[in-house]
Amino acid sequence: MKVMRDDLHVLTGSYVLDAVSDAEREEFERHLQHCRLAILAAAASVAAAVALGVGELSAQHQLDRARETAISRVVTAPDARVETARTSAGGSVTVVTSAALRDAVVSSTGLAPLSSGRVYQVWVMSPSGARSAGLLHGTSLLATIAPGDRIGITVEPAGGAARPTTNPVAILPV
Repeated sequence: MKVMRDDLHVLTGSYVLDAVSDAEREEFERHLQHCRLAILAAAASVAAAVALGVGELSAQHQLDRARETAISRVVTAPDARVETARTSAGGSVTVVTSAALRDAVVSSTGLAPLSSGRVYQVWVMSPSGARSAGLLHGTSLLATIAPGDRIGITVEPAGGAARPTTNPVAILPV
């Protein structure tokens, strides 16, 4: 496809992200050899892509720190209570709860590895039903709780389920 010379600058971002056809790349690179504006636009696109990547890493780091802080608050709360149980899938699950904070930290050790199409999913189980607290990937998970809730762990399809589809491998009081 032949790109009109005026339209070449529109391709700058796509060129930097390697999202152009071979023909467009060749034509853009020929244009780069003698167009100062295209060179500056390409440099700016690279800088923007790097900044977005750094921004994303920074945001993820901030989320990780906030999660770690919230988990630390529960584990060190004056009313922290610890429950540990063996699971029917091998290994054990530990739940640390703080009634005052209305949070629980769920962690596991030694759970049997699952096939690539299955995951361990954590549920907050109340008299009104179960709601997902997330997938257990070998790290601690934070869940909001209420009096009378229990924590259950099931084996679900990859990506999790909207409600439990299997019997829990563990149920712990909170």
